[in-house]
Amino acid sequence: MTLNELFEGMKKKVEPMRKDHKNSSPGQVSYPTAGHDPYKKYRLGVAAAGAPDCAHEFDAEGPASGLMVSSHYSSADEEIMNAAHKRVGYKVKKLAGKGSKETDPVNNVSPVAQWNKTK
Repeated sequence: MTLNELFEGMKKKVEPMRKDHKNSSPGQVSYPTAGHDPYKKYRLGVAAAGAPDCAHEFDAEGPASGLMVSSHYSSADEEIMNAAHKRVGYKVKKLAGKGSKETDPVNNVSPVAQWNKTK
């Protein structure tokens, strides 16, 4: 058996979504242009976090598009990821500095914390 024959046998016809699945998943959409790029999924999540009020321009592609990215929010996270990079031999390119600095329109005080104080 050749590889081409093997791959041909692995192709699966994609069936349309069954009616019972559609009925139990209202509003479900897919993003064919995003493919399986995890960075594009991340960008969509960031865009959703600012929607609908954020007026900033936002592109689906960014400086790390097509690349695997990670974010370190603490020195412990950074230490873990640096050890992991070293272990697998990945070269790292820094895209941002340390610390999280939210822009002015971002609500950085949790409304939940306020609700919990009144109880």
